[in-house]
Amino acid sequence: MARKLNGFSEDNESNSINEPGLIDITEGPAPAEKTKRKLGDFLNNFKIHKSPGKKEPFKANPKVLFGILIAICVILIILSALFEQVARPFKKAASYLVVPAQSGINVVGTWISDQFDRFNTIENLTAQNEELQRQNDALRAENHELMQQNSEVDRLKSILALKDEYSDYDTVAVKIVSKDASKWFSTFTVNKGTNDGIQKNMNVVAQGGLVGVVTDVGPNYSTVRTVINDDSNISAVFEYTTDLCIISGNLMSMQDYIIDFSNASINADIHAGDAVVTSNVSSIYLPGLLIGYVADFHTDGNELTQSGHITPVADFDNLSEVLIITQLKETFDE
Repeated sequence: MARKLNGFSEDNESNSINEPGLIDITEGPAPAEKTKRKLGDFLNNFKIHKSPGKKEPFKANPKVLFGILIAICVILIILSALFEQVARPFKKAASYLVVPAQSGINVVGTWISDQFDRFNTIENLTAQNEELQRQNDALRAENHELMQQNSEVDRLKSILALKDEYSDYDTVAVKIVSKDASKWFSTFTVNKGTNDGIQKNMNVVAQGGLVGVVTDVGPNYSTVRTVINDDSNISAVFEYTTDLCIISGNLMSMQDYIIDFSNASINADIHAGDAVVTSNVSSIYLPGLLIGYVADFHTDGNELTQSGHITPVADFDNLSEVLIITQLKETFDE
């Protein structure tokens, strides 16, 4: 039997092509088998060869791989050219969304950067503040030390001035280390005693005036009773009239910062502001030491004497250092 293919006839019996243009489909393998064989040959190029008992690494034909890579590159170039034309409108539309988003991201990024800068600034300022605080503390300590030194200089100047004022006497400068419980320095203790030549009944002066007298003494301390003490009685004179009076300590009167005087002659010419000094009659106090100034006076009821008050020259609120005159009254008279 013969069939016609592409306008020609085929004879089954002769199994030959009778005319040009006819394809002999009776000889050779079928087209499906040819395709299968070619696919098998192609896959054989990637076949993994194994040795018995040993794993072999993957091996491929370099020519085939090179061809595949070239094909991939060509495809990518074509797709890029095609999609460039197609994607341009989409890119433009997307830019309307992307650009604001980028602006927002830039704002957020700038804010975060500012926060980091602010944090770094705070850290730097904190470090600078700590350094300035250390410097300030050091300056405070130095200033405190300088103030103490200045105070010490002032103290020494005051003592030197006091020594100059009493240059006719031998004196020892002493520091007050304790005092009685009253508001004023009624009695107090100083830091020197017999080891420094101090004796009982030696006169004590400060700030240009009489403070008191030594009543007790030890090797390294002395106790002083001041002129404002209730037990203190001093023979004194009004400096300009030489009229005698008695100065008596009175802590009650010291509320007004005055002490009492009494037994002044009715004929004594007394004036407010007159200086009152120790007299030569006293057995303890050296003569001529300033005690204070007349604050007020009056005639007593007996009309024979005058009494009143004086303001002591020494500051009994703020005593810190005094001078002890090492000359006794008994030796002074000799």
